[in-house]
Amino acid sequence: MCFDVPPKFHEVLKSCVSLLQDVSTTDLHEIIADQSGCAVISLIVRIFYNNRIISGGSDIVGNLILHILDYDENELSKMKVIVYNMSGDKAGSYFMQAVLECCDITTYISIVQNAVSNNAIDYIKDNFGNFVIQSILKRLSSELESNDKNNRSDNDKGLAAVAKVLVKEMLDYEQFSDILQRRGGVILWYLHVIRMYKTSKYGDRIGDLITNVWTSNGSVLLLDSLNSKLTKKEIQNKAAASNEEQQQVPYERDTVQILISKIIGGLMRLKGTNVSNTIVEVVCRLPLTTVRHIATSGNLSKAILDVFFTVANSTRYSQFLENMMSCITELAVHYVGQHALRRAYEGANVNDKERMVQAIVAKKDVIGFTKEGKNTMRNFYIDLYMKSKEDWKNLLRKQGKAVELLKEVTSFSSPMKKDVPAATSDGAVDKKRKRKRNRAKATHQKFDDDEDEDGDDGNDDNEDNDDNEVVGHSDVKEEKVIPKPSKSVIQVEESNKKQKLVPSNSNGQNSSKKVEKEVKIDVKKIKALKSNKLMSIEKLSEIISNK
Repeated sequence: MCFDVPPKFHEVLKSCVSLLQDVSTTDLHEIIADQSGCAVISLIVRIFYNNRIISGGSDIVGNLILHILDYDENELSKMKVIVYNMSGDKAGSYFMQAVLECCDITTYISIVQNAVSNNAIDYIKDNFGNFVIQSILKRLSSELESNDKNNRSDNDKGLAAVAKVLVKEMLDYEQFSDILQRRGGVILWYLHVIRMYKTSKYGDRIGDLITNVWTSNGSVLLLDSLNSKLTKKEIQNKAAASNEEQQQVPYERDTVQILISKIIGGLMRLKGTNVSNTIVEVVCRLPLTTVRHIATSGNLSKAILDVFFTVANSTRYSQFLENMMSCITELAVHYVGQHALRRAYEGANVNDKERMVQAIVAKKDVIGFTKEGKNTMRNFYIDLYMKSKEDWKNLLRKQGKAVELLKEVTSFSSPMKKDVPAATSDGAVDKKRKRKRNRAKATHQKFDDDEDEDGDDGNDDNEDNDDNEVVGHSDVKEEKVIPKPSKSVIQVEESNKKQKLVPSNSNGQNSSKKVEKEVKIDVKKIKALKSNKLMSIEKLSEIISNK
């Protein structure tokens, strides 16, 4: 669906862009070489490839791109030269990035295979061409990730072939250290592609190359190397007259350190590889001062700690918490450190959580003095722990059940999306999920009927029909489906117990209709759970306790 603009506007715009195909390729190259002309053409590419803005514009701009690149299946050498020359120019590089990020997957594979493959190192060395490679790798990792989520397409083999050629060319390059030191962004996107490609041999190879550069081929310990790279570097102002004024100089953002931390996180994400286990072990052994700096720096904490808390096993996790708890007071009152502490608490086991809470309780007078410290105490439920340890442990158990319930609701609702097919391993699983969806629809329809018959309560005269059944909490629990609630609290009045007997079988025998006991459902909470799957854990725990 397009935006609400006059329909004629789209037709005029399509006609104008179609006229560009009548312009010679040489003139179009001159337009793209100009910064202003490149900005206009690149904007046209990005807009027309978005069918929500221009309906049917992708076909028009696709033909325009093929015309600009002088694409000819019988003579691909022309396109190869054009792409290479454009990528080496500042304006042309920006245009090629727009094309590779927005074009259809068939055009993307064709450009990469015929113009970039087996020549990627030259692009990486260039000051502007390396951004084109980063766009290629970014799109490639995104496509591989989407295909991994059961969205299989006919282009899977083409994407796999592109990934294999690009990765192998990088790993076979003899001067890998120069690329790591000068083009760290390219290495970072290569790590993303290798992770999505899911080939452990490539993960170990690139991990070995990176660690060899950091350790100078084994002459320096990896722990010492990473510690020196992640140590806080103070930028002192020479104009400061005294030490007190020097301390007020703000910490300057170190972009090189941020990039290194992202590469470290990328290596840890390569699950099942030796380099991932090695980096996790090194992070556990970092000195306290380095851990404090990482935890109090937003970019470093997000790149390293967020990944570590996800991939580390229980032993490494507990080992790192021992080091982290040495500065828990400082982290609890820091505007960034409090978030790192919260992430560590959320992923820890019950024993480690209790140790962290005890450390906070010991310093509660200092921690509770600041706004950040109060947030930390609230996230750790310090008041409840001081009141009753047993209630605090019960809350943790309820939170665990709530998380499982939330995952179940999310996994149940995702197959109902039309654009995402259900993930099934065999026909039996698919049939089972289909039956669940049918039962859910029947349950929703039942509540819709009750709502239409009586907007105030569920006891209208029409409900005396024998086919109507009361759906209570026990039904919801058995089917594991959250029903659509009515506008008011559903109650079964005591008067329903006096219903008349009706025939139950062909022999004329009568049996009394079973009447459910009075059931009260907190409709607002159930409705919130249905509409918002990301509701707070406290509310989910409260619903479970009410059951």
